[in-house]
Parts: sequence; C-alpha cells; structure tokens
Amino acid sequence: NKNKLPPLFIDGAHTKNSVKAAVAAFYETIGNKSEDCVLIFGAVKGKDVKSMAEILCPQFKKIIISKPGHFKPNNPKDVFDIFTSIKTNSELFLLEDPQKALDEAIRTNTPVFVTGSFYMVAEIRNLIEAL
Repeated sequence: NKNKLPPLFIDGAHTKNSVKAAVAAFYETIGNKSEDCVLIFGAVKGKDVKSMAEILCPQFKKIIISKPGHFKPNNPKDVFDIFTSIKTNSELFLLEDPQKALDEAIRTNTPVFVTGSFYMVAEIRNLIEAL
C-alpha cells in the first residue's frame, strides 16, 4: 500500500559531487536529522564508492547496501566492505535483493534515500510501482 510508505527520495547520483548535492536536497526537503533516516545504496563497478561512502556514512542512521540490477557488473559485497571500512555510527546491512532492502528500509518508517546508481534507482522504483 503506497499510502503506508515513508517519504522516499530517489536520486541517480553516482559521483562524489552529485551525491553531496543529492543528500543536501534530501535533508532540505524532509527537514529531518540524519540520525532518523535510512539509505539504500548500490553502485556499479568503476565508481568511486569510497568518496561517496565518506559523504553518506555520517548522514544516515541505517545504511543498506543492495544490488543495482544485472545490466552492468557490480559487487554489493565489495561496496559493503568499503562502507564498513569507514568509521561510522551507522548500522550497515548487506541485502543484495532490492526487495529485501526496500522492505527493511520501509520497516523503519523513517525517510528513505536511494542513490548510488541509476540502476539502483530503477530497481527500487520498479518495486514501488508494483505496490
């Protein structure tokens, strides 16, 4: 039921600067503190995940790493390892199945930000439209 969804902010940002701008827009839009929000992140190989993770980790209470589809090579476990290498108070989860990632994010009933790849965005958008 779409009416029961928490606020969802979906942005295909996949570079350090675009992620920085997207996070700023997310918090400007929802007006919440970062410790209340959830991130779903998925990136394809070849992206600067470490730079994006350094921006994102301090901004979210819960971070869920997922799989951005099958169109381009990606390894969610590698992305998860990069996120866990950054000192953060965030709870980190590896849920490769985008449906499980979305379910876990929604379960918190707090604003959700999805980013890291247009492919990740497409996965989550398709799941939301199917609700």
